[in-house]
Amino acid sequence: MLNHKILITIVTPFYNAKRLLKGHFDKIKSLIKHTSIEIIYVDDGSDDNGFNYLKEKTKNLYNAQVFKLKKNCGPGIARNLGVKKANGHFILFLDVDDQLLSIGFKKLIHNVEKNLNCDLFFFDYIKENKNTQKNLSKKKLKKNKIIKYFLRTDLDMCPNFYLYRKSFLLKKNIFFQKGFYEDILFVLKVFVNVNKQMCFFKKVYRKKNNKKSITNTFSDKHIYDFIQTSISKYNFFYKKILNKFKYIYSSDLQYGLRGDYLFAHKLLSSSKKARTTVKMIDNSYKKIINENFYALTTYDKTVKRKLFLKK
Repeated sequence: MLNHKILITIVTPFYNAKRLLKGHFDKIKSLIKHTSIEIIYVDDGSDDNGFNYLKEKTKNLYNAQVFKLKKNCGPGIARNLGVKKANGHFILFLDVDDQLLSIGFKKLIHNVEKNLNCDLFFFDYIKENKNTQKNLSKKKLKKNKIIKYFLRTDLDMCPNFYLYRKSFLLKKNIFFQKGFYEDILFVLKVFVNVNKQMCFFKKVYRKKNNKKSITNTFSDKHIYDFIQTSISKYNFFYKKILNKFKYIYSSDLQYGLRGDYLFAHKLLSSSKKARTTVKMIDNSYKKIINENFYALTTYDKTVKRKLFLKK
């Protein structure tokens, strides 16, 4: 049963991250002193004893829970468990190597308390070595524009930069799929189904560039999963988006898919272990990218040349 005294549950998945957990927990401990905040850690099948470390650290805290999956399934499945176990009215996802900014987070709490019927909050964030990023301006807050910008990859696809009402996720049955890059379809489904959203123009999240993180460690599995995400996005668009929202066109999807194609090649060139071939990537994207597009940008010209004009 939902405990309405808990306003926000912070869900943090981790895998073999014991070296990071002490610093992470020390930082989060001051935030969960706020009686309306809960932290849930989900161990994604680690073998480094991080789970036992956290169980010991949180055993006397009423607003901290630690769970463990039997095997490594990926951060999405770990997040799903965290959502189901959460007592909070809202859900915020936090990676173990990132941090919440205390001042911005506390101001977010006060804002959320006044808007309990909101499905989704956007907030500002910081990426390491970069300036503050704004998710959305008030002018772009209309639902159809959010979807359009996301399809065109003009919005950040990381699910950690949004705050979700738990009952909204459950009612719409929005969960993460297994594998890498599972967050892209998750966020798209949120945008398609959301009824009420708000912008909070304060910095809340700091995203660190961990060279050992999933987003910086590439393999055949990463490339394959990314391609499957593009295909899933393509299928979801024609099933749930096209002809149901004004001012959203297949050209918006196609623009984003061409970017996906180039990113898949970037993953391949960045991996030292991948055996995936250029031919496999090209054949996959030829099935979902329309050949007869007008190449205006440098990127589009590259896609046209690499995918359709080469012999």
